[in-house]
Amino acid sequence: MKRKPRLDEQSALNSAKGTIDIKAPPFYVLYYAIDLEKAKLWNEMYAEGILIDVLREDTTISRLKYKPIFPTSPRDLCIVGGIREVKGTGLITAVNSVKHPNCPEDEKFVRAEATNGGFVILPDSLDKVKCSTTYLTQVDLKGRLPTFVVNKVISVQPAAVAKLRDLVESDYRKLSSSEKSKWLEMTMGEFLSIRMATLGVKPTSPETDDDDEIGSEENSKPDNEEGEEEEGEEGE
Repeated sequence: MKRKPRLDEQSALNSAKGTIDIKAPPFYVLYYAIDLEKAKLWNEMYAEGILIDVLREDTTISRLKYKPIFPTSPRDLCIVGGIREVKGTGLITAVNSVKHPNCPEDEKFVRAEATNGGFVILPDSLDKVKCSTTYLTQVDLKGRLPTFVVNKVISVQPAAVAKLRDLVESDYRKLSSSEKSKWLEMTMGEFLSIRMATLGVKPTSPETDDDDEIGSEENSKPDNEEGEEEEGEEGE
């Protein structure tokens, strides 16, 4: 029999948004935003990301693990992620939960559900080395959560984009002039080749169409070389 939620508990649905200007080219910001390892450096709730499948160069399936907040259980997600370049506008990533045979639920985690999320990276019209970056996330962590846990998650997610900015700007400043020029002039095709090399996948040069639907989420890496939790007792 399920117990009634306490007054100090809230729904596990978490939505957050953060926008910030970053002094770096759009593709350089994108590289850091979607890298599964680098996410550990700017999202304090994130524990680990595992590549599950590559559907095409701009679309992948990944498992994301997140740290628990006592007394809740750790959460994980199985998401399909895609990236698109909207000509004349900017770069967009989108993620949604998906089921995959190589990404089964793990009894050590509560499987959350991403209903929306991603990045919108818009170049500055007056400064090529600057872009506006918005981080959106909407995740159902499943169950009822203590209010302090919900507040923790809500406060951390918008702040994550500020940490991303600090990381990106710091590393970009360390690049040589030629390296900076490479990222300033980069095309989507070049970026996808770099991304596939980083993932250890041989590029397949798929057709990319701006009108394709997106799910969610490197020949050379940047030379200076992407969550939620909860728990609550859901029932007995």
